Amino acid sequence: MNARARLVLIAAALSLTALSASAAAPGGTGPREGLAAFRTLAPLGIGVDVEWMRRPVVFDDGARARLDADAVSAVFTADPARWLQLFASTGQHRGALAGARGRDRESRWSVGLSARAWHLDVNDPLFMAGRLSLGGTFEFSRTDFATRADEGHWDERFVSLVFAYEIFVEAPDALDRVPYSLRLYAGPVHSTIRGEVENGGVTRSFEEDRATGATWGVELFISHNLSVGFHGQHYDADTYRASLRYRF
Repeated sequence: MNARARLVLIAAALSLTALSASAAAPGGTGPREGLAAFRTLAPLGIGVDVEWMRRPVVFDDGARARLDADAVSAVFTADPARWLQLFASTGQHRGALAGARGRDRESRWSVGLSARAWHLDVNDPLFMAGRLSLGGTFEFSRTDFATRADEGHWDERFVSLVFAYEIFVEAPDALDRVPYSLRLYAGPVHSTIRGEVENGGVTRSFEEDRATGATWGVELFISHNLSVGFHGQHYDADTYRASLRYRF
């Protein structure tokens, strides 16, 4: 037996001794190979959103207030067709009516879809080469909140219609380019909010102060399947969101 073989046997014996000393502790990360092997998980995707929401609301008695929420969410996407994307998110946030103290971390989740109705490739002039498109998004979200004084929830139904222009570094089929493209978009939105807050045994209902607004955003595709973005919505106040997306 050569020196290398003796060294491997000694290392294995020491490892087994250490494992036997820890009751039922699993060793390593398991087998290298899986029962099933995949080259890609397409059409799935994952991402992270960080959102800063500011939204005026009106109570059923006419009093006015503002919802403030800072949320972090994990996002999961699936593209059943080239023009359609389904998505869901789940996360936590610190949200409440403006001025409330002692905010707890509560849950937030959403489901929705994005669809692209049409696109047009612009090739002339060359410096404006890109893709113009029209699409829309629908999202339903549920947000819970709690503070020292009250607790409640709100539901939001969000619909947008956006014009987008994507500028490619080279061409849409040049998937090896880094960076790949820059996408700009803007358009109208309609968002309704319905919520309740309980304080001292008294429950009050509220809704959005203004349902129509505008949205805008910019996405930098570092590669064809990895992007970072910054997005905004404007009603009577502004909401901002930073995003990271990876598509398998």
